[in-house]
Amino acid sequence: NVDPGNYLAVKFTPAGYPVLLKRIQYYVNDPGATGNAIAYVWQGGPEGAPPADINTYLFRAGVTGLAYGWNQRDITADSIWVDSGSFYVGWKVVSSTPSLGVDNSGYQGNSYIYGAGTWLNMSEAGLNSNIMIRAVVDTAWVTVGIDLTNHQIPADFALEQNYPNPFNPSTGINYSLPQNGMVNLTVYDINGRKVAELV
Repeated sequence: NVDPGNYLAVKFTPAGYPVLLKRIQYYVNDPGATGNAIAYVWQGGPEGAPPADINTYLFRAGVTGLAYGWNQRDITADSIWVDSGSFYVGWKVVSSTPSLGVDNSGYQGNSYIYGAGTWLNMSEAGLNSNIMIRAVVDTAWVTVGIDLTNHQIPADFALEQNYPNPFNPSTGINYSLPQNGMVNLTVYDINGRKVAELV
């Protein structure tokens, strides 16, 4: 863990825009530990770098009752939209903050530590690990691209499985028709509500 007053953050770059941040999740690594922290969401700086000024946040709130395992904060009602670039989710360590989990499978370039007035990526800090923070976003507002470059004429009607599935944050759906005609391709959620009309 880092000293109180320092920050930990993970960079996220959506595949499409705009996205609505719905939930932020933190993995506490101490079995039996409980505690508090201050949660943050920042817009990425120039070229996706962490924000130079940590006080220019999109979201800030206390997180209480942190316990071993994944902890979640729903921020849907805060209406945090990201229209371009990267964003960072993190927390400020206070005296009662438990240790945040790390994945030791090799640094992947998106975890950062802030202390003494500057951000360092985990590699620069001498650590070959990734901070275990997740962000859940709603990409229902992202415009779906349709590939019109394949001009083969299909023999049968086909609606293929979306790929990748489960998708995050985007997916592709291929379909084919044996002849020209009107098409409606509509997406419904698990409760049968219409989410989007793609075609």
